[in-house]
Amino acid sequence: MTPFNCRVCWINPCSLVSPGRHFPKRPKHMLVVEAKFDGEQLATDPVDHTDQPEFATELAWEIDRKALHQHRLQRTPVKLQCFALDPSTSAKETIGYIVLDLRTAQETKQAPKWYQLLSNKYTKFKSEIQLSIALETDTKAPVDSFKAKGAPPRDGKVPASLSELDPKDIVAVLNEEGGYHQIGPAEYCTDAFILSVTIAFATQLEQLKQKELAHMQALAEEWKKRDRERESLVKKKVAEYTILEGKLQKALVDLERREQQLASADSELQRERKELQSERERNLQELQDSIRRAKEDCIHQVELERLKIKQIEEDKHRLQQQKEQESQMARLKKQQEELEQMRLRYLAAEEKDTVKTDRQELLDIRNELNRLRQQDQKQPQDSREIASRSVEGPHNRALEEGLEDYLTRLIEERDTLMRTGVYSHEDRIIGELDRQIREVLAKSNASN
Repeated sequence: MTPFNCRVCWINPCSLVSPGRHFPKRPKHMLVVEAKFDGEQLATDPVDHTDQPEFATELAWEIDRKALHQHRLQRTPVKLQCFALDPSTSAKETIGYIVLDLRTAQETKQAPKWYQLLSNKYTKFKSEIQLSIALETDTKAPVDSFKAKGAPPRDGKVPASLSELDPKDIVAVLNEEGGYHQIGPAEYCTDAFILSVTIAFATQLEQLKQKELAHMQALAEEWKKRDRERESLVKKKVAEYTILEGKLQKALVDLERREQQLASADSELQRERKELQSERERNLQELQDSIRRAKEDCIHQVELERLKIKQIEEDKHRLQQQKEQESQMARLKKQQEELEQMRLRYLAAEEKDTVKTDRQELLDIRNELNRLRQQDQKQPQDSREIASRSVEGPHNRALEEGLEDYLTRLIEERDTLMRTGVYSHEDRIIGELDRQIREVLAKSNASN
């Protein structure tokens, strides 16, 4: 069987087309494309991550026609994944992928096409890669030629197991993979022989032709029967493959729809994330502003409380002073009342002493008069008038001198109380002193 190559390649003449476009520039990264098919994974050489990367790489897989036909029936895709490679850390970051249909590959060379990356990480860029898929027949595959070998010389020794075999029981078995008949046990019979038959002459060819014709007709009938079975089997397989193709197509459509949904969900997630970020920043700013305002309000409240406390302390100090003044005034009033009572008692006692003294003097004078009357009852009336005047004169003088001293003391007490600033003319004690002064003045005027 002739080997057949299936090659998936990027054709990129630098002067004609650019294999990649609409990529963002990332100077610190490289671009790599990996393709997987038939259980084998191939990759391009790393290129600069520019807006138009230059891959210029051909990827090829070698399979036979049977495997190719099987892959086409199964619709095996060729998936290419694009990665961003960080040379410093060797970390690969998935950018997107492309799925190629192997059935579109032809043996004739086709013009390259632009394919957009699916599930592109760069949502703001519509990154594309120019690809071409083709089939090439490999004519350099080695063809194994079979050459008959000469039979080795027999040494006359036969294994004990072969000596027990009956030659009639030995049957030639066709080995379809190797293209030869196996005669005898495979572990002992390993020599290869070529059987050549030379026909010298033929007889009874008509009979042979009839037998051959009957044999050919039987073979034709058998072949027709097998063809019908194969056709029915092929139709059944084609129907199954059609159903599978429909399912696969539906799955691909569903996959594309899911990818679109994922892309839209990703964009929606990015938008919601930005909104949440902006809302979080706004809430944080509002919280900071509210904290600042609350702090300022607290400081203001503290200042107000301090002012209130200071005012309260001042009021308390003023009230204490006022209370002390009131207590002093109360004590002073009490002392004044006590002083007034003492003064009144003193005045009463002094007046009592004066009256007592005056009475004693009057009694003495009366006694003296009685004595004089007894001594000289016969003196003339003029001498008695002179004696009475001499007695009344000292008494009147003593009364006048006592009233003047009492009036002077009353006036001094009133002036002393007025000079303190505590009393006025409306106070009771000042009114009492004024009344006593008026009475003394009235008595003094009456005596004169």
